Amino acid sequence: MSTQLHEIETLRGKLQITQFCGPENVGPMLQLTQGVAGSRIGQPGDLGAVQFTLSETAEIVAKLVEWMKCECERRATILKKTIAEDKALEATIFSDIVACEQFIAALEIPSFCVRQLDRVVLPRGQ
Repeated sequence: MSTQLHEIETLRGKLQITQFCGPENVGPMLQLTQGVAGSRIGQPGDLGAVQFTLSETAEIVAKLVEWMKCECERRATILKKTIAEDKALEATIFSDIVACEQFIAALEIPSFCVRQLDRVVLPRGQ
């Protein structure tokens, strides 16, 4: 899935800035497309290469920085949520370990017996 974010008029034709879904390990990506002859945004004689003047570059950079800020905010929100979930899980696991240790201590099982549990091999389910 892709979303056209901006379209800018340049000396060489229109430039589209499009966001699309990159690979899962990369996330959202940007694509810069300048008109190619016969394309939807191109006119005959347009170049397929992306070439910019200084003023065009300034406009493009502003748009790219805007996209970067939005994407960084989105990713920060996801990471903050993941960190909070991990901390909650860590607290739960720690509480479970403490409860288990207290349970074992309350049974007053000799430590020798507890160490022997490491040697127990249970058959795998069929």
